[in-house]
Amino acid sequence: MWLNVIGESMVGGLECSVVLRGRQGDEIGDEDRDAAGDAVGATSSSLIYRNAQSILQVMQSPSPPLLPLLRSALQAEILALILLNPEQEWSLTDLASRVGTAVSTAQREVSRAEDAGVVVSRRVGNTRQVRALPSPITEPLTELLLRSFGPPQVVAEEFDSVGGIEGIYVFGSWAARYAGAPGRAPADLDVLVIGRPDRDKVEDAAERARYRLGRDVNVTIRSLEWWRHGTDGFHAEVTTRPLVTIQAAPEGGDAP
Repeated sequence: MWLNVIGESMVGGLECSVVLRGRQGDEIGDEDRDAAGDAVGATSSSLIYRNAQSILQVMQSPSPPLLPLLRSALQAEILALILLNPEQEWSLTDLASRVGTAVSTAQREVSRAEDAGVVVSRRVGNTRQVRALPSPITEPLTELLLRSFGPPQVVAEEFDSVGGIEGIYVFGSWAARYAGAPGRAPADLDVLVIGRPDRDKVEDAAERARYRLGRDVNVTIRSLEWWRHGTDGFHAEVTTRPLVTIQAAPEGGDAP
């Protein structure tokens, strides 16, 4: 039979325990008990150090304006790529390239997400492949990411089948927040469609996107000629403020 000796301490309101185990009949002396206390002390110091590190990281890395609950915009973008594409596996190189960061930084963010139980990775040769991991916290986190960082993907998917589109951009408040501008999270999404699509089909696509995103999707249609050579106030406003490109309109040449 095993006997347990427990050393306990409180760190920031959390109880920390270290267990020394020995067979019944063995003497567990003061040195053992002191060792348990020392281990708890070391655990306490380690926890305090890690908590301080975490606080510093949060202070040094601004939260994304679209979803301030997350530690950084980079973390949000990586999680959005992975969780909003649950059937796809990503290499660290792919993730780093998509969000514009170093592979080592992407690896660190992926490791945090894997420790939290929202992604899982596997080795394929020398490549680390990452995908979403179904769990009790993945579904609500995915919903938050979809509503906050998902519009580019949702708009791309819903407008893909609409013919006559030369370009698609998200503009306005959501694009500004996505670019890092401070302010309240926008309640709607402004989409600029370039080309000569069927308006009814555009409205249908916008309605599907609205249903998926849980927010209004306001679509403005302009010609390719307007996009290239427009001189009105709206053109100046759109082209001088943040834009999120969903489908880049062709530049140069004669407008159809």
